[in-house]
Amino acid sequence: MERCHISGHELELTTFDKLSKEQNQALYNILLEKLENTLYKTQYNNEAKTLRENIELFYNLSCYQQVEVCLQILNLFRCNASTANFSLINGSSKVGVIRNTKNLNGKKQVSIINQSITGVFEKSIDLLEVGKI
Repeated sequence: MERCHISGHELELTTFDKLSKEQNQALYNILLEKLENTLYKTQYNNEAKTLRENIELFYNLSCYQQVEVCLQILNLFRCNASTANFSLINGSSKVGVIRNTKNLNGKKQVSIINQSITGVFEKSIDLLEVGKI
């Protein structure tokens, strides 16, 4: 990968690269399994569906392109604002953006709890009541 980035184009794989399509496919399946069967499934269900639907396309990519896709999948597991690019497997170029709704209608209670470091003191503010003032 590093040699390809330096040269600006895809280079022939050598034995020193220690990469193979079989290893990339195994990694892809492991990452897909994590997206489908762990706590990530609630947040990344659509991404897992895209990966599952395009698994054959991934298998037909070059080894270098497979590595690129696996690196993009790993971006989903990061705890920052990075997104993934699934364009090589017919997906979106900005995948993994987490959007939370700000709609509080129909909620019975929404509170912010401010607690001291020791946990002895606690102050709770009901955000629905604050909006009525």
